[in-house]
Amino acid sequence: MKFFIVCFVFVFISTSTIIKPQTVLVTPKLNGSDKFYSNWQIFTSNNFIFHFPPNTVVKDKKKFADIHEQAYAKINLFINSSVPRKIDYFVWNYSEGAEKFGLDELSFALPEQCIIHAHVKETVGHEITHVLTHFISSNKKVKTKLINEGIATYFDLNNNAVYGGTEFKKPEEKISLKEAWHNDFKYSDFVYYFMGAELIKILNQKFGKQKLLKLLANQTYENAIILYGNELTKILSEIESKVQ
Repeated sequence: MKFFIVCFVFVFISTSTIIKPQTVLVTPKLNGSDKFYSNWQIFTSNNFIFHFPPNTVVKDKKKFADIHEQAYAKINLFINSSVPRKIDYFVWNYSEGAEKFGLDELSFALPEQCIIHAHVKETVGHEITHVLTHFISSNKKVKTKLINEGIATYFDLNNNAVYGGTEFKKPEEKISLKEAWHNDFKYSDFVYYFMGAELIKILNQKFGKQKLLKLLANQTYENAIILYGNELTKILSEIESKVQ
């Protein structure tokens, strides 16, 4: 669930910090064409091409694939995305191995390229959600960290990785979710991941799927105000009050 790899150009404007994905050069280390991967084992399923190192700790590759296929189906039942190809999913034993090889800390996704690099204990739905939301048909490719990581945490299918779960760390500083929405770097990741997930949950419960999909297409605070009006301010205050 770690960091969503920095493959975007950050565009700073007077209102929100938004992330506009640009086509990036995917190196052999990222797409699996590097000779390092020559002895990795490949297991293919309906929506994935899994890549396992020769010393993988995954004992049952089919079971591993089935779990991820079930997650893909469950998440996409809501998102209804059309991904253009199978996802190349590189299953590392530990983040340290990937970092020594020259990759960023695991786990991360390159949604546009349908690539995921994750350690075996990664929450099953998080990185899959990043890929699926990228290909929402109406997606204007405008993302903010609060919503982008919030939706991925909401759908990570790990009962511990939710607001108030055992992995949630209560922030020590006073939190403004509006500020977090405008600034991807103001607070710790737990604010964007867990409080973002709580926001997604409430918006979905109170206003439904169709409005939430419109928010995922354009994740700015300004678009959220258009969609949810003054109710949004009340919801943000309610969430903030839980952790102050």
